[in-house]
Amino acid sequence: MKNYSRLLLALVIFLSGLALVPQINLYAGVVSWQRFAGGYEDVVTVTVARYFNTATEGGNLEVRATTTAGGTATLTVWRTSDNFFIGTLTYNGTDHSGLFAITPNPQVITVRSSAGGEATASVVEVPTAVEVSTLNAGSDNGIFITVLALVAISGLAIFVAVRRR
Repeated sequence: MKNYSRLLLALVIFLSGLALVPQINLYAGVVSWQRFAGGYEDVVTVTVARYFNTATEGGNLEVRATTTAGGTATLTVWRTSDNFFIGTLTYNGTDHSGLFAITPNPQVITVRSSAGGEATASVVEVPTAVEVSTLNAGSDNGIFITVLALVAISGLAIFVAVRRR
């Protein structure tokens, strides 16, 4: 009976952790050599390039990007086909982001950094019925890591509960 109560307690802890997962927004960035290249060159990465069209507002372009220069750099967005200036991204502490009213869909954009980096990305058109998400890129990785940690801790608790019988 004592082992069943320990097992039940471990299960309750695990399930309560799973219930909290949607509330957690951890950043788990990609580790690659580009992340550490900031001392030598500025590396820009476009994480989101989405275009959505609404009947009332026309077209909107959402862009998110990171740079190894961080908040010290100013990132600007350009339509690649004709080098048309779309706008400047705002730094929010983790990445640069912006929402721009533009028609038609630019198809391909270039993000340029004042520190010298540049990145080009294809723009994904989102169907009009879908609302544009404001989640940070990589938040799915944070949730995965959180769930993995909760499963590992719960497994350890279950193992200890069964071993002590």
